[in-house]
Amino acid sequence: MANFSVLSGILLYSQSSASSTLHQAYIDQSSYQLGLSSVNSGADPQTVSPITPSPYAVAIFLGTEFDAEDSDEDNSDRYYVGARTLVYQLLHAPSTKFTSPVSVVILATQGVHESKRQRLRLDGAAVVEIERLEHSIDIEVPFYHEVFDKLPAFDPAVMPFEKVALLDADMVITRPLDALFQDTNTTHFPVDTNSTKLPAPDLPELPERYALAATPDIPGRNPVFPPDVDNEKNRDYFNADVIVSSPTKKLFQYYLALLGRPELFGHWLPEQDLLNLAHRWDGPMPWRQLDLSWHLILPTEADFNAGMAILHCKYWQPAGDPCHQTALARCWQMQGYWEGREGSKAGR
Repeated sequence: MANFSVLSGILLYSQSSASSTLHQAYIDQSSYQLGLSSVNSGADPQTVSPITPSPYAVAIFLGTEFDAEDSDEDNSDRYYVGARTLVYQLLHAPSTKFTSPVSVVILATQGVHESKRQRLRLDGAAVVEIERLEHSIDIEVPFYHEVFDKLPAFDPAVMPFEKVALLDADMVITRPLDALFQDTNTTHFPVDTNSTKLPAPDLPELPERYALAATPDIPGRNPVFPPDVDNEKNRDYFNADVIVSSPTKKLFQYYLALLGRPELFGHWLPEQDLLNLAHRWDGPMPWRQLDLSWHLILPTEADFNAGMAILHCKYWQPAGDPCHQTALARCWQMQGYWEGREGSKAGR
């Protein structure tokens, strides 16, 4: 039986009452009270109208300061500032915040400063520490050395939700994402036991059903909207910037087993290559395509003008296109929002 609860304002879901103890990790993780930030809100939580808890969550991975400048200041870590900006867009910005209850969870590696964690809690997110996943894979690009630590987003012991959207931190949101969880391809599909590409017998048993939806990784596509991707090269290879999945123990254990078999997949985009192996189109658990109005890699001006919902644009790489200009504007809006609520230091 499904079990819903509200702990410190974070809306949590578990698939059985036995897993309700998992929610203890979320207690006091956030100041977000029933859809309203309690920081200087002036609202009495007892007077806020009750709302229906949601089984959905957004997960945002935050590693250590691998992209920071030579400084100990938190705000020199661009991905931390990006995560704050994304949380602001999801929970507070009038034009993009959720219109229904959805949890926002930061998956923080052990090296993330406590000051960053506390600020993200004040911003309205839950912060959950994840352990480093050990592996023997030699990752040549230092920027990617922690990316396998995103995999706990698919572990129901870490993310006890029916559906989880895993988003990169450096994203621009153009409209509320509530309907993302209703995309028809985010539902459960049966595993194809008749596939000719069944996993090796020494790998763990697959689940009976699974859910994983994303969009194709096509960086050189034509700059038109709606995009025509059917005849593009690598059409069957998905991008890991935005993934909607249903965490299950068997699926997570299968990913971990693949992590121990590095000879089976490429390592240039490590976690993306592993997940594409697990969900190859000719395998038993093919990935499903999200509607292309949600996201595509390397957004074009046509995507922006057409209202694509999730745009991968780094605020610290300013360019003349509307996407990057909007990314920088969102960062400033986040800073101004919290400075206005808490004082001059809150947004920085």
